[in-house]
Amino acid sequence: MNIAVILSEKGFHWEEYAAAYLEFARLGADVEIFTPAGGFPSPDPYSVRKTGVFSRLGFGVPGEIALDAPAGKRAAKTLEMKRPVAGMDPHRFDVLYLAGGHGCLFDLNVNRDLHEKIRKMHAKGSVLSGVCHATSTFALAGVAGGKKLTGFPEGLDKLLLFLGLVHEDLLPIPFSNEKTLEEHGAVMTSEDKVKGFFYPGYALAERPFVTGVGPKAARRVAELAVRMAQGEI
Repeated sequence: MNIAVILSEKGFHWEEYAAAYLEFARLGADVEIFTPAGGFPSPDPYSVRKTGVFSRLGFGVPGEIALDAPAGKRAAKTLEMKRPVAGMDPHRFDVLYLAGGHGCLFDLNVNRDLHEKIRKMHAKGSVLSGVCHATSTFALAGVAGGKKLTGFPEGLDKLLLFLGLVHEDLLPIPFSNEKTLEEHGAVMTSEDKVKGFFYPGYALAERPFVTGVGPKAARRVAELAVRMAQGEI
């Protein structure tokens, strides 16, 4: 199984990539890395900090996948193989996975080449998956209408801003992930919004989409995406 992973050059959340990549690898999938312009993908500086117990809520990084841990080093090594989205052949991939983080709002979500690839993968029935601030990419590509998706809630963004937990290089936040999904017809029920706000690992699967709220949902989204591609769900 072939997985295309797209990462922001401005600032992706480390756990949202590392946890998903390690799960894809555990399941025997082949992963290829792409970035909007072909530059090196940059993790959000706040997402690679070791924060101990707070990492359980998605703040910082769990020690087992930190950049200096064996698993973290394994994931980081793959970043050297990145290529530009424009050169990606959408027909080669069974699954698309978009890692989130505030940085993707600047370069990944709004990338027209990526939008074109998404529409082609959608037309051929590929699984489209992503987490956090990346999920609005599907809305901007014009394929999310009438489908249940989740992603990082606007309320949590406001809380992070109040607490000073958004890196200065990623300010001001250019647009709301949640509002963009709704404005383009994605179905986001009140129940789903509540779950997304209070449950960091919340994920939704409605073919062809598998989406998650944030860092703690990345591994689950990766697992569900592979299972959906295999016809198990």
